[in-house]
Amino acid sequence: MLPHGLSLETRKLEPEVEMSAKVPGVDLKPGDVLLMQGRGLVSDLIRLFNQGRYSHAAIYDGQNVVEMLSQGTSVNTLGKSSVPEARFVDVYRFVGSSGQPLGSPELDAAPVLGRIKHYETPPALYGYDQIVLLALLCATRREAHAALTPVQAQMLRCILDSAADEIANLIHAGREPMICSELVYRCYTEAGTPYAIVIRGADVPLMTSQPPRWEDQSPEEIAFQQEATRFLLNYAVAKGHDVSTRAFAAAWTPASIVAASATAPFVTPHDLETSPNLQIVGTLE
Repeated sequence: MLPHGLSLETRKLEPEVEMSAKVPGVDLKPGDVLLMQGRGLVSDLIRLFNQGRYSHAAIYDGQNVVEMLSQGTSVNTLGKSSVPEARFVDVYRFVGSSGQPLGSPELDAAPVLGRIKHYETPPALYGYDQIVLLALLCATRREAHAALTPVQAQMLRCILDSAADEIANLIHAGREPMICSELVYRCYTEAGTPYAIVIRGADVPLMTSQPPRWEDQSPEEIAFQQEATRFLLNYAVAKGHDVSTRAFAAAWTPASIVAASATAPFVTPHDLETSPNLQIVGTLE
């Protein structure tokens, strides 16, 4: 967890309000995507760096909420999931490229539900903590560490350190880190071409392959860049890449290492929020 008393000293991020349309839990449909605005500092920072409304993502299998948590894939009823802890939860539904909704005769939900079941068992193959998503955003979003003050640099390095500890624990346990929104993305995209979730401008906000010259950066920015590089390399190892190979070393940049180190791209809750394939229905009641 983050040390007490540290502040990012940036613009205040006010909680965004929920939608007016209400969706009763009994009206949820298999394959519905649940995007949540969580509470607390880490959730707020995720939204700040990701520039979106949400900090957590889950998917509904027809009976339970399926989400990635620290213990692995969690399968629970609405009341025992992360839903009650959130400020609000918005419901999104998948629409195919031709406008057909999931579950229609033209777009059977079975392939998606099959991929959800695949990730439900066994649950301990993966693991996730919000601090990992926050660290990835910190390490790859240029605005996260542009013109850092000493206090800001200290806090961001603390975030990276905490996330590195989490990654080390997952590696030691033989588990792969999987971001909450990556789980949702995989359940759809791995179901086949008709179910692929289009991500608008995927990886565009990531750091460019030509970062500023060291001489143009402050000591705080340089120290953070070095810490971010170490974290991203450890993340790649946890995702199963051999970072010692010459080909990997020649190809990687702080931006590409995240995009290349997962079977699915680095997909965030905001990426799901803005996908043309996911249409908002309303706020979960």
